Amino acid sequence: MKKILTIICVLLYVNTYSQTVDEIITSYMIGEWQHVQSTFPNDSVVRYERTFDFRNDGTLYCLMDTSYVILGTWAIKDTVAYLYTVVDDKEILSNVCFVEFIGTDNLFIRKIWGFKPHRKTSYYKRIKN
Repeated sequence: MKKILTIICVLLYVNTYSQTVDEIITSYMIGEWQHVQSTFPNDSVVRYERTFDFRNDGTLYCLMDTSYVILGTWAIKDTVAYLYTVVDDKEILSNVCFVEFIGTDNLFIRKIWGFKPHRKTSYYKRIKN
């Protein structure tokens, strides 16, 4: 009985910790972020124009190459960012990224979904809160 209670307490603690971390990450993600560079598993580095605007209400705007806007939604769960694209009023999972580091002005995310050679680590700089 003591082991079961210990396991339940540990699970509750882990769940509470995870929720707290997710809430902190979510609060830091809100705002506009500009892509600086991405590094692929083979160490190649790419730079391109892309800006993400994470809104407080869960909506997401992505400006690609200064002319193409994608509307979507976003959520943080267990320190992972889930990005969805809205197509014909349906949400389609478009990207899953582990939040490696987030601070006031810097964001490092690692793509953890998709073809392995394309799972890049990207660095973004905050441009607006």
